[in-house]
Amino acid sequence: MGEGLLFSELSDYNVTVGSDILYGENFFNYEPKKWDCIITNPPYGIKFPWIERCYELGKPFALLVPVEVLGSSQAQSLFKKYGVEIMLLDMRVDFKMPNQGWGGKGAQFPVLWLCWQFLPEKLMF
Repeated sequence: MGEGLLFSELSDYNVTVGSDILYGENFFNYEPKKWDCIITNPPYGIKFPWIERCYELGKPFALLVPVEVLGSSQAQSLFKKYGVEIMLLDMRVDFKMPNQGWGGKGAQFPVLWLCWQFLPEKLMF
């Protein structure tokens, strides 16, 4: 659960539908009535079930996840089954950290956009 910062940025384009477990919309059993794709940074503690659920929904997605996901056998089996697209970032994302806000050094790990049926190429920089 986050503060919806990514959603807030995207909602400026009037194309977003938000959901949150805080409002009874559990990602694993909730689906909006009308939607086209998923763009989010999933809770990292449940990133593998989240990725699997995204594939099961069958719509394009872009998930901001730690680079370490690529080395996981759990994720690799999904990539082999469904395919994957990756956008590597040339700088670290400045996350708002719990109990530190924006005042800390942000996340100390690299992230990437893990995508499916979303990017024009399989690997982008």
